[in-house]
Amino acid sequence: MDRIIYVHGTYAGTKKYNGLSTNMTASGLSNEDIVALRNLAGNNGAQLYSYGWSGDDTRAGRVEGSLALGQYLATFNGVTTVVTHSHGGNVLGYALLQGLMPGQRSGVRAYLFACPIMTGADSAWTESLAKSLHSIRTFSHPHDYIQVQGARARNAVNTGTELGYDVGYKIPGVMNHSINPGGFMQTSAHSAMHTAEAFNLAMNKVRENPLVIGLPM
Repeated sequence: MDRIIYVHGTYAGTKKYNGLSTNMTASGLSNEDIVALRNLAGNNGAQLYSYGWSGDDTRAGRVEGSLALGQYLATFNGVTTVVTHSHGGNVLGYALLQGLMPGQRSGVRAYLFACPIMTGADSAWTESLAKSLHSIRTFSHPHDYIQVQGARARNAVNTGTELGYDVGYKIPGVMNHSINPGGFMQTSAHSAMHTAEAFNLAMNKVRENPLVIGLPM
């Protein structure tokens, strides 16, 4: 059976809803958002899950948050569409790197919204990882300060030691789409990237550009 998993971003976590759940309460998505999410995934009959993690704004928090997600993904058959917001995209990247063998990743279709893409040492995403998936796209907002500048300012672990990566909005070799679902500055633009409007705009981009890394959509 095909599945759709939504992974929230930084500061949206709660221990009450950690892990994989069919309860979408912890996702932060409205009913309208969920309908649009299903439409984007293109499979209204798929089982819908929310994946919860701590939401800590550190590399350690994202790596820890990825562990259970990787275990879940490794057990699934068929195509699993994973839609992420902000650092939820890096949680997915670490899950794929650490929890799945290269041959297992071909069943994962990824849509990353407003993800601060880490490049260099300690990063969650590389071109080779992206190419091992069924398919992947990234979506960015032209007025989103948080995605790159804000994440770059937080490019350190709890001790203040600088990590070996830079921050951008593109994964090398992966198609990125610029969409504007509303919001003009900082938090509002970043938050607008996990709404029904964002998912609907993304669906239009998918239809306009049917070929990406991996298999045709």
